[in-house]
Amino acid sequence: MDIRILGTFDVLIEGDSVALGGPQRMAILAVLLLHQGEVLSSDQLIEYVWSGTPPKSALSALHAHVSRLRKALNGADILQSYGSGYRVVVEPDKVDAFRFERLVEQGARALAQQDWAGAVALYSQALELWRGPALTEFATEPWAQCDAIRLEELRFSAEEGRTDAELALGRHAEALPRLEQRVSEHPLRERSVAQLMRSLYRCGRQGDALNVYDRVRRILAEELGVDPAPALQATHQAILLHDPGLDGSPAPPPRQDAPPRRIINLPSRNHVFSGRQTILAEIEGALTEPTTRPPPRVVALHGLGGTGKTQIALEYAHRHAADYDVVWEAPAAEPVAFWSVLAELALRLGVRQQADRGEILAALSERLAGMDRWLLILDDVEDGTLIEAFLSSLRAGHVIVTSRNPAWGQLAVGVRVGSFSRAESVDFLSTRVARTSGAWTLAEQLGDLPFALEQAAAYSEQTGMKLDEYGDLFRRRADQLLTRDKAFATVWQLAFERVARASPVAIELLHLCATLGPGGVSLDLLDSMPEVLPPALRDAVEDELALQDAIAHLLRHSLVERDRGRLRMHPLVKAAVWARLPDEERRTWVTCAVRILSSVVPADAENPTTWRTWDSVIPDVIHLGQEADGADIAVPGLPRMLCGSGHYLTVRAAFERAQELFELALRLVRRQPGADADLAAVLSDHGNLLELTGDVNGARAAQEQALVLAERALGGDDPAVARVLRRLGNVLVCQRRLPEARRTLERALAILTARQEPDRREIARVSRELGFAAWTAGDLRAGQEWLTKALATARTILGPDHPDVAHTLSGLGLIVQDTGRPQRAVKLQEQAASMLTAVYGDEHPEVGHTLDKLGYALRLSGHFEEARVSHERALSILEFCYGPGHGEVGMPLTNLGLVYLDTGEPKLARDHQERAIQVFRNAYGDDHAHVHLGVRRLGQAMLADGRAAEARDLLRSALTGTERVLGSGHPDVAGTLLDLAEAYEVLVEQESADACRARAERILARGRSPIQG
Repeated sequence: MDIRILGTFDVLIEGDSVALGGPQRMAILAVLLLHQGEVLSSDQLIEYVWSGTPPKSALSALHAHVSRLRKALNGADILQSYGSGYRVVVEPDKVDAFRFERLVEQGARALAQQDWAGAVALYSQALELWRGPALTEFATEPWAQCDAIRLEELRFSAEEGRTDAELALGRHAEALPRLEQRVSEHPLRERSVAQLMRSLYRCGRQGDALNVYDRVRRILAEELGVDPAPALQATHQAILLHDPGLDGSPAPPPRQDAPPRRIINLPSRNHVFSGRQTILAEIEGALTEPTTRPPPRVVALHGLGGTGKTQIALEYAHRHAADYDVVWEAPAAEPVAFWSVLAELALRLGVRQQADRGEILAALSERLAGMDRWLLILDDVEDGTLIEAFLSSLRAGHVIVTSRNPAWGQLAVGVRVGSFSRAESVDFLSTRVARTSGAWTLAEQLGDLPFALEQAAAYSEQTGMKLDEYGDLFRRRADQLLTRDKAFATVWQLAFERVARASPVAIELLHLCATLGPGGVSLDLLDSMPEVLPPALRDAVEDELALQDAIAHLLRHSLVERDRGRLRMHPLVKAAVWARLPDEERRTWVTCAVRILSSVVPADAENPTTWRTWDSVIPDVIHLGQEADGADIAVPGLPRMLCGSGHYLTVRAAFERAQELFELALRLVRRQPGADADLAAVLSDHGNLLELTGDVNGARAAQEQALVLAERALGGDDPAVARVLRRLGNVLVCQRRLPEARRTLERALAILTARQEPDRREIARVSRELGFAAWTAGDLRAGQEWLTKALATARTILGPDHPDVAHTLSGLGLIVQDTGRPQRAVKLQEQAASMLTAVYGDEHPEVGHTLDKLGYALRLSGHFEEARVSHERALSILEFCYGPGHGEVGMPLTNLGLVYLDTGEPKLARDHQERAIQVFRNAYGDDHAHVHLGVRRLGQAMLADGRAAEARDLLRSALTGTERVLGSGHPDVAGTLLDLAEAYEVLVEQESADACRARAERILARGRSPIQG
């Protein structure tokens, strides 16, 4: 890709110019490019693109333009959504203006270093990028004028810089023609005038040089009333005096650096760091030496765990801290914690507190994009997928990544970190212990691994044991000290034995630290709930001095670190502790950890006010689940906790991670005899995920199994049974098993209303599902009654802005739409979409579904352009969330086809219906209501395209399938009959047409309107 703004605006892909569309689309892309990765809100873009006088449909039009730009760019993921706005993320070298600025900067650096030939070459490359005035098409737009002027000024600076270098090389004759033209066009650029005078003088044309000065002096006096600047006067005087200095080199321009504003979160410097000089130099070279790689400069330190990658990165940061305004370390082993630390940096840089983490990170990218003196250390990154999108949003600065993964490709300059050399090992040990006898042998025994050497030295310091004594002990007990896959247990087992002998409290605290996840042990949390702890630790928590003594034992053996009220343990130490525990003790400690976490895990995963807490506890929940799974132990309460975490991730549309947690929860709960109620809860939540991600058959099987288990464990009238029934009813609606769905939902409602203290929130949800079931069956009166009840209840108990309220409003929009009030439907869908966007952000599937419904109502209202925009936005969101071939993508495709049909574009309509049918068939099979709906709409498109016979055959097929799936009296059958009648009429088969119309009228006479999809 090559984006050109230095002249007419143009985008080339593989050398071919891309047809972007009209001036507004070009303006959107240009505005975002000029903001260089900054996120612009929709309101800002509207203000720019429509110059302060936007149409009422500006927001919808903006989304449509963005959607079409993305298609025009042929899958190049440069135009990205962030919160309620957009940004362009593109490698700087793919934009001619950015390449130009980089080359000019490099040219200026070469000029300052008196590399005259290098400066000429760099400036010439920069100037060759210009094809005309910058941003030619937008010359009158206020948003473009400042950048156009800035770029033009930089162009003059580049021309003058090149001339300085050419004069220094004695190329005055070569420069003279360009100088004469430049001064003729811009006689008030005194630096160019001085260069022209010097060139003329060197060419033996002293008189012409003096005439140039006189002419410029007159222009300055007549137009500005000023004299030439002192520098130009000095050049004039030098020519009069034949100053030999006229043949010298120009002085390099002075540099001024802005004073830094320091933001640093580094831990204290490691005072015993040694060696690694070659690697440190390699990092410095990769971060500072000239390169063709686009910024930011990224170095990935990779190698075996324990080789000291993090310490090397921190040492580099401390050595070069004065070169940066921001130095920030972000541990990345767990994505949730990683993004939280980056969000903390955003707050330190002045980004305001926001509920949506994605918006905070987008703002962080924006802030860093305006800086170049920053260093990020992204520690313990599993692979590039976690950080690739974040790095691509940055255009300056330095990043050091540490990882065990060597596969970094083009994302970073890889620097392998291996073990110490033997000399480095001995030098390191000599800085840590006074008596180094046996250091060489010990280093060999430990494989020169820095982390193992550090632990050995620490143990030697704590115990007074000589290195050769430790080496002898290691040789004798290597089989006990090393486990099969825990490389660093060499020293920890010895420390565990010392701690156990010295303090029973410390060993219990050690076990708890090893059981909890990467967040460590919160001392405040322990203090708040000592009753869940084992006896010795409980007593110590209630006695502050005893607890501090236990912590001191662990610190003495370097088994934990104390960090702002938390005790943290290296994961390899955790593994070593865990490996030594028998199964029964593992079960005891996981149970204890579950009880601790249960006090902070939120009860409601769907309440946005709890989401920050969920983000913080999920890593610990996952860690406990993995430990229990690996040890093949059953822990009461843990499957439910994993299930809640999976449900939270489902709500946040993190479907893949949710699936992993549900699978883990199912494995664990099935190990617990008599846990039918827990298994039912996990199966039901998992079934909900399956339904949302399109596996309707799997969802039904999960809910039916959950129902059997819940009834057996809790009885047939328990609220948990009602919850499963509601979800099963929803799945049955999706399968168009409508009578069965209604009976299932009515049973759920009966269970709930029979309770002495009914769960009103669950009643509202069942009522809503009954409303959707009635709408799907074509019973609009019943649908409206149920949804109105659900709305009133949800607003009362959840508040006006809860997602449940939005979903119910959207359902009412479908009802009023199908009763002939599309304008009212538009208002309801717009309100629902706005509420859901406020909670979930722009890229959530619930937002996409609601925008699709909004587009349908807009089409019925005759607002075809806005309808297309809404459907395209919905399609973009759902493809982003699910993938382009997912069943959920089919409905916006088929609805978009209707828009093209109504606007007289039958070929486009046909294309969209054919795509939708294929998507539906792949997702749901051949005999699903959605497939028959798509076939019906394809028939409509064929009829509009003049292919009546093909349309008739398609509509016959759709009629047969719709009757089979929905029943012969369903309103969709009536709608298909009416379409078929039109086809018969075009084919002059009037008798068949009349029969279809008569049958449709009998169906509609029952008082129900046809469903429109």
